[in-house]
This record gives sequence, C-alpha cells and structure tokens, in this order.
Amino acid sequence: MGQTIGVLDCIYENMLEKYGPWQRRVLMVGLDNAGKTTVLFTLQSRNGEKPAPPAPNTMGYNVEMVRHQGLMFSLWDLGGHSTNRVAWLQLLPETQGLIFVVDSNDKKRILEARDELHKLLKNDELSGVKLLVLANKQDLDDKLSTDEIVEKLQLRTLPLDLWWHIQECCATSGEGLTQGMDWLASALANPQGLPLGSGDDCGELSSQMKNNGISQVAEVLN
Repeated sequence: MGQTIGVLDCIYENMLEKYGPWQRRVLMVGLDNAGKTTVLFTLQSRNGEKPAPPAPNTMGYNVEMVRHQGLMFSLWDLGGHSTNRVAWLQLLPETQGLIFVVDSNDKKRILEARDELHKLLKNDELSGVKLLVLANKQDLDDKLSTDEIVEKLQLRTLPLDLWWHIQECCATSGEGLTQGMDWLASALANPQGLPLGSGDDCGELSSQMKNNGISQVAEVLN
C-alpha cells in the first residue's frame, strides 16, 4: 500500500508542476458500481478525448485531467469496493474537492453510502473541502429522488460551513454532469473556495445552483 501511495504522490506532483495554479485536486469516491468510472470517461469525452470503454468495477484507481471552466481538475476515481476504501484516506491531503457518486437505484446500500461519506468527512484533511454529490442513474424508473437521497445521506446534518451540492445525473448519457461540474468549478474558483463575484453576484450564483439541484451554500447565503 505504501509503495502504491508513493506512486500516486509522484503522479500528483507531476500534474501540479505541469498545470500549476489552475489545477484543482478532486477525489471521486462512492460505493462500487455507483458509476464513478463512467462519470470520469464521460467527462473526458466532453473534453474532446476519445474515452476507453469503462470497466464495470475499478479495483484500484483511475486518474485523468479534466478541463472545465478554465480550471484543470486532476480527477481521481478511486475503487469503491470495501477492500479499496482504506486507500481513500491515504489520498486526502491537499484535496480541494470531493465528488461522491451515489447509485440512485441501489436502495439496499444507501445507508452504507451515508456511513462511508460521513466517516470520510470527519477527517481533518478535508477541512474546507467542497462536496459534490452526484445522484447517478436517474434514468432508471425505480430510483430515489434527490430529495430522498438528501434525507438518506443526512446531508442537512453536515456542518453549515461545509459547502455541498447534490446533482441528479445519468453518467452514461452525461445528463446533469455539466451542471454538477459548473457548481464545483465555481466553488473552487479561487484558493478560498469562494464563488466568483460578491454580494448580489453570490446570491445570483446560489440561485442558479439551486435551480440545478439542492445546495447547502444556497441556503447559507440566503
């Protein structure tokens, strides 16, 4: 494990050297089969790159650079199987954004997803992190709504200074991913994690976020 983490650190340092201040380090986690790898490859394809066919289950990690709104995201897709989750903790330092992917159709494990998310957010290394929850597989008939997922994940119990946004999406078609990444890019637009603009501009931004999903930052600013 230590050797693997050392390799990942070297990858991150190389990316930081190449892209400098325009880079944002984002971890993408969630339970296995939530659709994380499909999200990553769909975002890549929108960058004009031809993605490789997504594997059904990531047993290690994928890391790619994704450009969005003038920022370069070093996007780490970490395997969600229980045996891989210890690696999540090893990669928390210097993380600025966290994408938590939820299978909206997996009602049996939604409470397991809640427990993993809250356990992760208790780590001091994630202080100040901006959290984007992707409610994936919203194209399926028997899915949980975003309101239901907010309740099941207990997002409203998170500290008020933790910015989060939940966005319904379908990773295979890409629907909803742009809106989610718009929110994350705005939240990470500067080192303090503040949205672009101030005063009325912030209220306008939060209103746009609210129209695209459910966001704690909108409630705080209002």
